[in-house]
Amino acid sequence: MSTAKGSWKRSGRCTGQGAGTCVELCPDDNGICFRDSKDLAVPALTFSMEAVRTFFAQIGKGRVTDFDGLIQVSRSGEDYLMCDSRGGSHLTFSSEEMVAFYGGVRDGDFDTLLKEADSTITSMFVRA
Repeated sequence: MSTAKGSWKRSGRCTGQGAGTCVELCPDDNGICFRDSKDLAVPALTFSMEAVRTFFAQIGKGRVTDFDGLIQVSRSGEDYLMCDSRGGSHLTFSSEEMVAFYGGVRDGDFDTLLKEADSTITSMFVRA
């Protein structure tokens, strides 16, 4: 279960029709949470900072599915499924949502969020 801390962030490309349906990210004590803004009843997925950085680097190289790492994205008909490669729950996104999310990753829309998460995780170790 997610322990998201702070505000959820979405890509600046989530505009116009369907602006309310986006991939959203938020820092968590263990890394970064991902959720589907159109279905908040589905639990968020939480991934380590390392997994998110690997995922973002692969998006930056133009990959859209078949990622190497913990975060997996695959096609299911017209939709994309995002899941943890170790199994468990998944999130379902439309093509438009994934295009906006991938564009936001490439545009640097989530860079500040990653820095905040890094400092939160670092401060947890300093306090311990």
